[in-house]
Amino acid sequence: MRIGRAVLTAVLAVAAGYGAAKGYVYYKTRAVVERAIELAAILGEIEYGTISSTLHTGTVQVERLTFEATGVPDTVTIRTLSLSTGNFMGLLNLARQSGGKEPPAALSVRFDDLNVATDGALLRLADRLSQTAAASAGVPQTNPNCGHQPTEGFAILSRLGYEALTADGEISYRLDRASGNLVLDTGFEVDDMVRVKTRMVLAAGNGIPDFSGPPALKELDLRYKDLGYKDRLRRFCTQAAKIGDAAYVQAELDYGMFSRQFGIVPGPGLREAYRNFLETPNAEWHVVLRPNEGFDPRGISLYRPEDVLWQLNAALAVNDRAIEDLSFRYGEPPPVRPAPEPPREIAAPASPLRAPSGPPVRIDRPPTEQPYRTIPVGELGRYLHHYVRLQEPGRQPREGVLTDVTGGVALVERRYDTGKITVKVPLRRIAQAEVRR
Repeated sequence: MRIGRAVLTAVLAVAAGYGAAKGYVYYKTRAVVERAIELAAILGEIEYGTISSTLHTGTVQVERLTFEATGVPDTVTIRTLSLSTGNFMGLLNLARQSGGKEPPAALSVRFDDLNVATDGALLRLADRLSQTAAASAGVPQTNPNCGHQPTEGFAILSRLGYEALTADGEISYRLDRASGNLVLDTGFEVDDMVRVKTRMVLAAGNGIPDFSGPPALKELDLRYKDLGYKDRLRRFCTQAAKIGDAAYVQAELDYGMFSRQFGIVPGPGLREAYRNFLETPNAEWHVVLRPNEGFDPRGISLYRPEDVLWQLNAALAVNDRAIEDLSFRYGEPPPVRPAPEPPREIAAPASPLRAPSGPPVRIDRPPTEQPYRTIPVGELGRYLHHYVRLQEPGRQPREGVLTDVTGGVALVERRYDTGKITVKVPLRRIAQAEVRR
């Protein structure tokens, strides 16, 4: 009997503790939500339904949120908005620190079924603001490959057949105290449109990235998956410009995404990759950047295109096919004829998707190409202060002066007008090592 009473007492104590924890989390969450509503009152009115929590996963959830902007007869709804720390103690610590102080080591925020009408007043206002900003920046307002119709902004969505935007999204971060890195993940998906996922690794020695100097980006991994937007836009543009699919693809290759959005003229490899993307349903881009140590993007305009690729350690795949030739140049693309006259049909360039022997232009090298000879990777230490070329599978060759080989890593130095950058190349990744004669 005593044992039964003890067990019952323990169960009641646990239940009481669990109920107290749930009540405490609910109280703190409700206080934060109400405070957010007060702060947002100048922008509009926010209403919500219920608040719930799942303690063992450290998750709190707010359901049925609605937002009505002040002076705009339109409503944005969110089915659920949740926040998670991964475990109960993380959630409890976050609730205790809701007034500020140190952020948790890991946190994710997710929303499901965010819905807004494409022809509503809110997106019409956003479209006018974006057009004004684009006009002031000198950005073209129409697309010559689309019958000179505007294709940027939100107004195009209704014309493509989207009645509403329904989106899910998540933003999370995790602090890796062992490496001193902050890992930031984002993921957004709009129904029948696109899915975008990114992962950034930022140097964060004390738990917070230092943005006072050059950006602390160590890695960027981006995936862009088309879920139907590209094909809707193609159908709309071919009708507006009165051209066929092949002419539209060629026009996009000549004066498309790269020139309009990035201001560059792609080389053969990027052109063929873009053609593959345009012609394949539900196509996907996958971009990985691992900037060299000391690379400062604020001076990127001073570098030549091949230097940009070398410093970013860029890798690209389209539909899971690696693109070896990432060459490009700065400049204007060839002009296209005004709509409705179809763009001039040009034969598609032959696919050059073969690993290049090196960048188009060499650095620290006389105009005449100097011959190289292949050496065993294990003998690199014998060629300190020589100009070397190290090839890793699926990447641009690493070229420069070999300054050291230590700890299983080769240090390659490359000089620029603005200074020098040293790259660490793990010996185990080197498929071929060459030294200039």
